[in-house]
Amino acid sequence: MLSKILNQDNLFNTNRISVLNWCYIESKAEFKDTSIESVLNIMTPNVTKALPDGWQNLNTLDTAKNWISERKSDSNFYAITLTDTKEIIGFIFLYIGNQKNETYELRLGYLLSESIWGKGIGSELIKGLVEWCENTKMVESLSGGVERENIGSIKVLEKNGFYKSNEELPENMLLYKLDFELEN
Repeated sequence: MLSKILNQDNLFNTNRISVLNWCYIESKAEFKDTSIESVLNIMTPNVTKALPDGWQNLNTLDTAKNWISERKSDSNFYAITLTDTKEIIGFIFLYIGNQKNETYELRLGYLLSESIWGKGIGSELIKGLVEWCENTKMVESLSGGVERENIGSIKVLEKNGFYKSNEELPENMLLYKLDFELEN
């Protein structure tokens, strides 16, 4: 069952990053002092400008804690950490969609700290996620919304095999999708 696989402590690793379940992050002493502060550091106005109101203006420990609680309840919520320093540099959110037989549609969202923009981390993250989906043999498709003006994220998705879907989204958003060929 995909939901059980999504609950593992370490979803996947690449050369430079680890994608760790947020519940695991909360349970580890090495992240205790930095996990909530990472939300405040990452969720800057430039990062959140195209996001819903509840994702804006996170500027106190209480608003960050509430945001974390909401993410844990509405998604499979992970921290993106640098493998060598354990610094939290972003977040990824996975949502299980429709199930067909033993396969699933999976939706994704991700946010990266401005400090690592342009360094290839986004491409590495999405490539790692695509490989993880292929290895599970349970994901039929992976899709995510992206702001029309977010050329960097669009390039990351296209570079990793995603195509622009015709599915209707709010006017400033586009949906990118990747279909997986699964063996029967």
